[in-house]
Amino acid sequence: MTARKAGSHNQDMTLLGSRIRRIRQDRGMTLAAIAKQVGCSVALLSQIENDKVMPSVKTLTGIAAAMRVQPGVFFEETHGDEIITFRQPGEREIIDTGNEAQTIELLARHRIDADREVATYRFELPVGYTEHIESHVHGGHELLYCVRGSLDIKVGQDTFLLDKGCSLYFFAGLPHTWRNVADEVTEVISVNWP
Repeated sequence: MTARKAGSHNQDMTLLGSRIRRIRQDRGMTLAAIAKQVGCSVALLSQIENDKVMPSVKTLTGIAAAMRVQPGVFFEETHGDEIITFRQPGEREIIDTGNEAQTIELLARHRIDADREVATYRFELPVGYTEHIESHVHGGHELLYCVRGSLDIKVGQDTFLLDKGCSLYFFAGLPHTWRNVADEVTEVISVNWP
């Protein structure tokens, strides 16, 4: 569900096509690939993205499914450079990593510019879960906050114990790995930025 100010409906509809285009391009998907999955023409999708026609609910739902997002993502309010995103539990995008043991939800994503974005995730890690046997690296910065449970994280040569309420910032170019050392599911919020 998207929180929306009264009277903003027309603005949301005007921006719908450009939001669909931005998300499609961010995901590296072509109009042809989306059209094939939705079962409509490339021409219709192009008209939707250029705000020339309004998609039906069925088409909009199909576009969202093809992009693996909730339809509400297309209706996020924009105020200058700030995006306000509100989602109820169960409406968030689940990130498929191929590892069913962990659950990763995308809480929010904000594009800083054409090449950079800030993303916030919520992880649920089962008892005994280890993220990677060997450390991994990625670009940017990462901030972790332990909501519940306990997380043992190794960054470079240092090891940290993140209990409930603890946080850790590090340059994500350093090799890092984590594991759940609690006797319960560990929940972690992760903020990543360039």
